[in-house]
Amino acid sequence: MSSSVPPLQEEELETVFGRPVSGGGGTSRGLPQTGMVPVPEALRRAQQTLGEVVESFRHEGALLDVEHQRLDNWQARLEGKTKEETSIFTEQRGTLEKDKATYRGQLLRVFEREVAVNTRERRAQAREETITLEEARLVELQTQLDAHQHWLEEAAIRQQETTTEQAVTSTHQAAIEAELNEAR
Repeated sequence: MSSSVPPLQEEELETVFGRPVSGGGGTSRGLPQTGMVPVPEALRRAQQTLGEVVESFRHEGALLDVEHQRLDNWQARLEGKTKEETSIFTEQRGTLEKDKATYRGQLLRVFEREVAVNTRERRAQAREETITLEEARLVELQTQLDAHQHWLEEAAIRQQETTTEQAVTSTHQAAIEAELNEAR
């Protein structure tokens, strides 16, 4: 694109199909006016347009170079950011994996303690049930003992009454025998 079109020489007269043509804006000699642009003028315009096209291409190329540079910078920043985020992610994942292992170990220890506590609780509950059953048995035995004690006390009172009655009866009998003996 760096090649440029050489400028046309000053206007000169050319012969087209054996007729001279003026390169200027004037009329051609011997040709009728048709509104057509003479060839040198058309070439000059074409060269000017080509120059503008070349300049537009250069300008567009410069813009594309700037955009390409911006995109290269963006790509480099994106790659850098991607590597940075990957590094952060890898580090965080490692930390999370380590934390997960730590938490799993702690959870296992808590679980083992819970199992031990649960086992102790079940043993304590079994002892409590045994103690409750033993207390119920002792309460029933105490009730039986109280009832037997009451019966013994009543039996002792009856025996005492019987003994007292026997003593009274013996005393009466002795008095009667003494009276009978005396009367005899």
